[in-house]
Amino acid sequence: MIPNKILKVFAYELAPVITDIYNSSIIQGVFPINLKRSIVVPIPKVSLPQSVEDDLRPISLTSQISKVMEGFTLTKLFAQIESKLDTKQFALPGKSTTHALTYLLHTILSALENTSCSARLFFADFKKGFDLVDHNVIICELENLGVHPAIVRWIKAFLSNREQCVRIENSYSSWKKTNGGLPQGTKLTRTATFCSPCKFFAQGLAWE
Repeated sequence: MIPNKILKVFAYELAPVITDIYNSSIIQGVFPINLKRSIVVPIPKVSLPQSVEDDLRPISLTSQISKVMEGFTLTKLFAQIESKLDTKQFALPGKSTTHALTYLLHTILSALENTSCSARLFFADFKKGFDLVDHNVIICELENLGVHPAIVRWIKAFLSNREQCVRIENSYSSWKKTNGGLPQGTKLTRTATFCSPCKFFAQGLAWE
């Protein structure tokens, strides 16, 4: 990976080069293989983790150039799908968990004040949701949302044939190819999951 300091110091000189790479990537539907590599850092969910599967969250450190390209694509993608998403989806730019909680409390309190009813809530947490999402489900949903074919091809190329290694302090594992899932910590991961969360998790999880 190119150090961020180099990209910052030589931003003016590198900008046209990165632009040409990105434009060619979009036109050809190919994402540079060297930019697909991720270094996974396990982050503890609890103060004293006991289990690798349950107590650690894998965060993917990706190339800064890759993040820039993701940002370009995300801008184009969001412009095409924003009006087609569920208005009650709060994992969107400009919205937050605060908005979701406000909406939830308003709905509950309004019902309790106006009628003689009770409220029941169901909360679901999909274990390993990002790790088990099927890429084909994401691509199919983007096509159903009417996303431009060039963007769909680029996202498919971005997700497929990725490689990753694990870093713990100064030690690195060997590189391995991934066969599914979404790299946590990337911009497109969040976008891909909020397009249609229920459908993704209902149809796209590779249950064993």
